[in-house]
Amino acid sequence: MAGEHRTSRRRTACAPLVALLLLVLVSSGGHGGGGVKASERVAAAAATRRALAAARPTTPEARLRAAVTSRNATVLRLTSDILLTSDLPLMTCPNLTVVGNCRTRDGRWRSCKIDGGKKFFGFRSLSQSLDFHITIRLDTGFHSGSTPRLELVNLHLTNFHQPIVEILGFVVVRNCLVTKNTVTGFSFSAYELRFERSTFTSNNGSLIGGMYVNVHLKGAVFRSNIGGPAITFYQGGVYGERCRFEANSGGAVGVTHGGVRFIRSSFVNNSGGAVSIAYDASGIFCHCEFAGNSDTLSEGRSIVRHVYFGGVVSWSAGVQFCKQRPRVGVVLEKPDLASYIKDSCKECPK
Repeated sequence: MAGEHRTSRRRTACAPLVALLLLVLVSSGGHGGGGVKASERVAAAAATRRALAAARPTTPEARLRAAVTSRNATVLRLTSDILLTSDLPLMTCPNLTVVGNCRTRDGRWRSCKIDGGKKFFGFRSLSQSLDFHITIRLDTGFHSGSTPRLELVNLHLTNFHQPIVEILGFVVVRNCLVTKNTVTGFSFSAYELRFERSTFTSNNGSLIGGMYVNVHLKGAVFRSNIGGPAITFYQGGVYGERCRFEANSGGAVGVTHGGVRFIRSSFVNNSGGAVSIAYDASGIFCHCEFAGNSDTLSEGRSIVRHVYFGGVVSWSAGVQFCKQRPRVGVVLEKPDLASYIKDSCKECPK
């Protein structure tokens, strides 16, 4: 691929130069000292335009690859679907926004599909898992100029068997549909991840996670995914508002040494339990719904498990429910952890 990239760059650099030389040669030829004919000037200008057009990426996939490797902030607007033919290149663009604006045959708006071809990598800024690279925790979010920013809007991300997004930066996913991906590791991993009005359904594997990761959810739906938990991380936090986790297998959210806060969200019919809070992690649930979440014990017996809490080593603020905890389904590692479970709205918005 490196050779192909170098060849492409030579063609990109040479095409405008050839057109410029053609224009100069035609302009300097003259006829009887009076300059070129108007028709020849028009022909030269047309040749220049053709050369410049040839130097630009023409297919949607080529345009996406060019945007990913741009050295400047870039907004790419797609009007057709993309089926990847190879891994996307490492992202060098400092601030990339990809917006889907596709239409149905009758002119209605639809999201543009980016299909991973069941084997190709998506957006990434490194070649290995984030777990091996992140050594500091970013609690204050994205700092402009220090880490890359990626924003995906109005897209349908499907058929990835490698990570969809894996960058050391800040990621925003808005109005997107994420379906039928089977990823070992995490489909999305970054320092900071924000998902708004997006739906994850029929995926296999953990969708969002990593080490020292902060996740913000607003209006996100996780439905009928398997191989979870859907969200899992070590250190960091997940903050969700008006989200729904429904019929996921393997759990909805798992946090170790971190914190979870959900506001007016629902956890319904998830197997493997809904939320696991372990090893000095804490949780706050404000006006949330828990129903039908279950787990299977080692002896094969099924139990109601909405929230699991355990593994207190040195410190934890415990778990707070506003206004009241579920009557059943709060499972403790040990009975003496009961004092960590509180009914309180102190940390919830008014």
